Amino acid sequence: MGMLAKIRRMHFREDLSLHEISRRTGLARNTIKKWLRQKDAIEPRYPKREVATKLDEFAETLEAWLKTDLPRSRRERRTLRAMFQELRARGYKGGYGRVAAFGRRFRVKGHPIFPSCGHPIFPTCGLPVSRRIRFPRPAPVPT
Repeated sequence: MGMLAKIRRMHFREDLSLHEISRRTGLARNTIKKWLRQKDAIEPRYPKREVATKLDEFAETLEAWLKTDLPRSRRERRTLRAMFQELRARGYKGGYGRVAAFGRRFRVKGHPIFPSCGHPIFPTCGLPVSRRIRFPRPAPVPT
């Protein structure tokens, strides 16, 4: 629910004062008063802030490393911790948390976490469970 709807509910249904609504929401009383006076008020949308991070200048390098590791098996891939150490050696001054968050966003973007492994016996090991071949279960043996 949007902030405007919460303010209108607090004022008209719960009959709270402007001061109390201001205290609960953290908005200025003038803002609340202005929003309540407008009949067809639309909650303002603010652009998302673009914040520069220390990782920005190393982002291309890190993404290239992650793309390079995608076709490798899980054991052959470098960990984000190892990539972080290598970035530190190249002059990165930030913390591991930013590198880990970048790695999580890289996975979420649609890059496969476990690509098909190409194993001759288990060729579907990279597919989701719902897409794997299902074999019928053998009938129970009477005892």
